[in-house]
Amino acid sequence: MSNEIQAIVAALDTELEEELESRLRAALEVKDAAWLREALVQQILQDRHLHATPQRQLAREAQHVEPLSERRQRLERIRALELTEGKLRETMSRYRALPRDVLIAEQYLVDPPHKGKEALGPAHRSAAGNNLLREAHDLFYALLFCNERQGVHLPRVRRDFMTVILPSAKAGTLERFMLAVTEMQVSGTWLDPDGVSDDIGASNKVLQVEFGDGQDGLVSDGLIAILGIINSLEVNEEILYARIEQLERSTLVE
Repeated sequence: MSNEIQAIVAALDTELEEELESRLRAALEVKDAAWLREALVQQILQDRHLHATPQRQLAREAQHVEPLSERRQRLERIRALELTEGKLRETMSRYRALPRDVLIAEQYLVDPPHKGKEALGPAHRSAAGNNLLREAHDLFYALLFCNERQGVHLPRVRRDFMTVILPSAKAGTLERFMLAVTEMQVSGTWLDPDGVSDDIGASNKVLQVEFGDGQDGLVSDGLIAILGIINSLEVNEEILYARIEQLERSTLVE
């Protein structure tokens, strides 16, 4: 009897293994090449026990960190932009012509909650809205972290310092793709005049990052315009507070 049961189990194991392989292949067929490459690299690193370094452990635990494969795709899109001063000025003008009411009227936004409530997800944006947000993310990243090597042709003759304050629950909207950023946890003390989004005692995050700019402050102006679009399409604050200061000295430049 025991041998018969073992034979039945062995036959089921074979059938299940074949079904698993078939379903696994079907599931992988719909994944793009970049995702498959990254999954393969991570599996090889795990097999060689190289996934357990402190840096990789931190990256896995910090769920807000943008996956390397997505960052590479972002850089490819940025290179394709060939961003110049003229293109940045055109983009700033376009963004400034898209306040929240226009975004709703032109169906970039779909039935968004009141400003100051929860962050907006894909369900609150049309396909055009999601594309516009992705473009804004790419430009925000490009202005902060990219140079000629990444196809961003903007002067960087001075150092500026940007501070952004966000509710902790919404910080991931920006921090997931920000590099070399300093973060601090703080408590809010702001009262909404309309009583919708009071901030007394609320948990906030301060994000601070240094970047290069030209003498005319074009990059700083671009970052402020881009933050306006990101707030309207995703962060959804009454006022997304950000400030930029020019630095007199910095160890990041010779």
